[in-house]
Amino acid sequence: EVEIIKSFRLNEQVAKNLDLQIQYTQLGYITEIQMWKNQPFEVIWEMDKDSLTNKSITFELVLNKTGFEIVNVNGNEYAQSEEHKYNEKIIVNNIPLRIVPKTDSNFEGQKFRVVLASLKNITRGLISSVAISNVGKESEILSLSMNGQNAAKTEAIINELIQVFDQDGVNDRQKVSERTINFVNERFVSLTRELDSIEKGKAGYKSKNSISFIEADAITAANRKEGAYDELLKMELQVELSSLLNNLLKAQQHQLLPGDIGLTNGEINKLIQDYNMHILEKDRIQKTAGEAHPTVIAILKRLDDSKANLKASIINYQNQLKTSKAQLERVNQESIGLYSKIPEKEKMVRAIERQQEIKESLYMILLTKREEAAINLAITEPSIKVVDYAITGTTPLSPKRSVTFLGAFMLGLLLPFGGLYLYFMSDTKVHIKDDLLAVIPQLTVAAEIPHLDKEKMVMDANDRSVLGEAFRILRTNISYLLPIQPDTSKAFVIFTTSTIKGEGKTFTSTNTAIAFTALNKKVLLIGADVRNPQLHKLLNADKNQKGLTNYLYDQKIEWQQTINFGVLNNPNLDVIFSGPIPPNPAELLSNGRLVQLLEEAKDMYDYIIVDTAPTILVTDTLLISQLADVTLYMVRANYTDKNLLNCIKELNEQQKLKNMAFVLNDIGAGKAYGYGYGYGYGYKYNYAYNYGYGYGYSEEVGGEKKKKSLLKRIFKA
Repeated sequence: EVEIIKSFRLNEQVAKNLDLQIQYTQLGYITEIQMWKNQPFEVIWEMDKDSLTNKSITFELVLNKTGFEIVNVNGNEYAQSEEHKYNEKIIVNNIPLRIVPKTDSNFEGQKFRVVLASLKNITRGLISSVAISNVGKESEILSLSMNGQNAAKTEAIINELIQVFDQDGVNDRQKVSERTINFVNERFVSLTRELDSIEKGKAGYKSKNSISFIEADAITAANRKEGAYDELLKMELQVELSSLLNNLLKAQQHQLLPGDIGLTNGEINKLIQDYNMHILEKDRIQKTAGEAHPTVIAILKRLDDSKANLKASIINYQNQLKTSKAQLERVNQESIGLYSKIPEKEKMVRAIERQQEIKESLYMILLTKREEAAINLAITEPSIKVVDYAITGTTPLSPKRSVTFLGAFMLGLLLPFGGLYLYFMSDTKVHIKDDLLAVIPQLTVAAEIPHLDKEKMVMDANDRSVLGEAFRILRTNISYLLPIQPDTSKAFVIFTTSTIKGEGKTFTSTNTAIAFTALNKKVLLIGADVRNPQLHKLLNADKNQKGLTNYLYDQKIEWQQTINFGVLNNPNLDVIFSGPIPPNPAELLSNGRLVQLLEEAKDMYDYIIVDTAPTILVTDTLLISQLADVTLYMVRANYTDKNLLNCIKELNEQQKLKNMAFVLNDIGAGKAYGYGYGYGYGYKYNYAYNYGYGYGYSEEVGGEKKKKSLLKRIFKA
């Protein structure tokens, strides 16, 4: 039984009966809905059904109010994508088809997939999807189950499979009855031919001898004979009456005629009535007016005409009576002859009917046998007893709601925390000053320069923007970092360096110098990064002008000759650019000429700010590092790698850089860590610098920093 249910033959019949070759699916952003008999349109294939058996195609279409557009065929974007009207014949992959709407519901903009699969593949899939098992180990009851997205479709498939399997068993037991019916039907052919021949002979004999039914024909012949005789008597009576009336007209002159003597001719009776009416009218007028009155004369004239008409009518009627009498006499003779031949005809008809009855009896016997076989065929017991037809379970097999909700809850917890954990673990960049102090706690963060989304990179001397406030804070904190020196007339030397390029040391050097000029201090800015000079770009100066390298290389040039006075229209800001890039920058920086420059410049300026080279790439800065009073070490948020902090730590521990302090640049870029800068006057709490007057970070910034610290403590990042 199980093998029969799983047979290809039965499942192929199920696929044909339910037209499973065609599948409709509504496509959504997240899920796909399999449709069964409720799709808003139907695909009409313009091919024979047998031709579609081995065809397969998959296409996606988008519906609109007046038509549709095919967007994908067999997983590839449709090259001939254009809008088609409903009921329009189109050809997709050499298969002609039409899309016919089934409902007026609004499906505009919705996407559907239509799959035409080969009958063989559908049947194989059906066989593998239907599971069959015994209800119990000793039970003869089979349980059929099937998993699917559409409850109505799976129920229809299971029920149809049951019906096909049942009918297959019934058909096996109906073969005997079918063979009996086939034998009787074959015998009916010859028997019908014989009966037809007998009936034709009987009909021919009856037709030839004018026989319908012997008894009835005998009665009819007798009645006909008697009727003809009676009619003949009546006809002779009419002849006599008409002759009597005719003789009466000849014998009298303008006298009343008998009104009803038994004539059956209505015309003659009417003429007699008119004639008598004229007679009465004549007699009435003649009594009062006399015989010579014109009216009497006119009536006499009409009487003569009526009499002539009456005579003519009587003669015609007598002629008709003679003709009818002759016919009645002939019919009477025929009736007498027909009545005499009835016994002989009856004998012949009985012989024919005897043969007919024999054949009809045989026909009825065979007909009875065929009906018995047909009844046995119709009432054949089913091959199975259906305990229950397909019933869809109330609980979905997949997805399970409890598991889904639990999984969603767990993912809702794990994904964000896991994502944050992976983010912080994979994030190797410096973001806030805590990242610096965690590695090198003994160093000070002199300032935090915020990220600015604008092109202005150089501030004005009295700039009140966020950029200006940040560098005024740096200027203030530098004053606390500078050493106490006996000769206050000497300028302080401030070096700006970084680990790698791009961390903003040139940007910081320039704006720090401008910040000091705002205090009416004379400042000299020197571009000492002779390998990759950037100062001339920031200040839009000519890169080929004389600079530091010209002075270091040429003994004849004085350093005062390389100064650019009053840069940026600032009388307190002088700049020495780097000059041409030399082939031996390390040798030039260590030849003693830079020491001489700084010593002489200390007498002329209040502050000397030197933009030096990155420390990890070249040794230039380390060669001259002891000339500085303060070294500002640039670190750029979201740019500098945390692994580079170990190099800075090593430089600090080995005291290769003098009086170091960090400057954290570009902080809050992208707001990834919740930084936002707000400056304002007043007495506010500053998490970086404790209490104090002036411009400081708002409390909101500190709150965000606390949040960052909390997250870092959670993930130990």
